[in-house]
Amino acid sequence: MVFDALCEPLWMLNRRFEGNTIPLGVLKPVSKLILEGLRYLHTECHVIHTDLKSDNILLALRNPSILDSVAQDEMNDPSPRKQLDGRDIYLSRNYWGLSPDQLGRSVITDFGLAVRGDGPPNSHPIQPEGYRAPEVCLGGEWSYSADIWNLGAMLWDLFCGRGPFDTPPNSRGSGSADEAHLGQIISLLGPPPPDLLRRGKETSRYFDAKGQFKFPELIGKKDLVSMAKEIDYDDGMPQFVDFISRMLRWRPEDRTTAEDLISHPWLPQARPANG
Repeated sequence: MVFDALCEPLWMLNRRFEGNTIPLGVLKPVSKLILEGLRYLHTECHVIHTDLKSDNILLALRNPSILDSVAQDEMNDPSPRKQLDGRDIYLSRNYWGLSPDQLGRSVITDFGLAVRGDGPPNSHPIQPEGYRAPEVCLGGEWSYSADIWNLGAMLWDLFCGRGPFDTPPNSRGSGSADEAHLGQIISLLGPPPPDLLRRGKETSRYFDAKGQFKFPELIGKKDLVSMAKEIDYDDGMPQFVDFISRMLRWRPEDRTTAEDLISHPWLPQARPANG
């Protein structure tokens, strides 16, 4: 199979900006294009990606002619390589000296862990640590809305430089990653709804019969607004926080779909044609 050449991943774009955080003005179009991709995957293809992270969102080229100079650079100064099983393995050239305005649309890639959303229910573990939806941690069934949770956590990470549920250093103790993760979710969203707990096969590992979290020492004190103010604040911040909060909901069915998120007022909207 042959694909269009793509440029750097979002984690590399992140490093171009002060503080390794993408400004809201840049994050808006990136977010909208990812949502348009998710809408297509969810509604047209019936596919759940399950592994959205900044490594897997690549940026296209506005002007493909840059590839000619990249090829010439490779001829003049070949990339390091090694041989493995009789094949040459080349170190990729991720950074091509492009400014952010020379980069094109954001493209969802790496479907190695994707699953059908219109088949039998899914409940196996998915998603990167720190981006994992609560129903996944609890061993419940998950669907398209797991991608929405995943996206909300990733976009917050790109803006703030850390995920909304990142565990503070040395605060996990001897607990598991999911214990610490659920503690951070509780600190941000409050206690989980009892009906959600009843759906999980692994709920009893983390919550008692009354729905109380078994590891209260892992619950922090924070909220999205105060976290955002630590990084930056502008007129669009309240709408951005609202945008993210619509994705980060305990119940999968309470999360806004990709199709509806596209029309959120924080995102750039198409201008009406002059009539």
